[in-house]
Amino acid sequence: MPSPQTVPAAATAVRFLYAAGAGLPSAGPEAAGAALPEAEARVIRAALVRQGADQAQAEALLSELAAGAAAAAEVIAAGEASPLSAEAYDAARAAWLTAHGMSARSGLRTWPPTSQTVRALLGAQYWNDAMTAVGLPASGRGRQRGNTRFSAADYAEAMHDFLAAAGSSAPFAAYAPWAKGEASAGRPRPSGAAVRKQFGSWSAAKAAGAPR
Repeated sequence: MPSPQTVPAAATAVRFLYAAGAGLPSAGPEAAGAALPEAEARVIRAALVRQGADQAQAEALLSELAAGAAAAAEVIAAGEASPLSAEAYDAARAAWLTAHGMSARSGLRTWPPTSQTVRALLGAQYWNDAMTAVGLPASGRGRQRGNTRFSAADYAEAMHDFLAAAGSSAPFAAYAPWAKGEASAGRPRPSGAAVRKQFGSWSAAKAAGAPR
């Protein structure tokens, strides 16, 4: 089954959520009749169905995504785009998922991807580089190079994904091997010690990562 965490799908997510957050109308010449490339549409369609959409809903959502991404592309091409912060992206993502009755599910990588995944796929772990890759201006708020700190959302997502992979009763000792495997796959995660420090205890960390 194809993963929704691909570079084209992530780029579409950024453009679409930028358009949604900015309230861009999806009726311009580029947006009218817009469609995603079939390979990309297939990946996103499969993710939407896994997240609870039926086939008809998935097709309607794909049209919505394509129109929104095209509307953003128009603004970008005109040089009129404004910066999009990781926080604004995640807020728009959460609002869209909620509006469509979707949420992160245990064991599944949800589309649209989180800002952390966007950073990894498009910006080599740097948000501003990811935005530049899709044509948006840098926000000036991305982490500085060499700064390896993770956001609160990154910690919560790490625990959510860890518990989805290892089970709700997984011990602290199981986290480090999992995080090492994630890093090898291009998804850096906070260390076990950092996670425990962030939440105060391993039990609290697991509570924060419980399925949403």
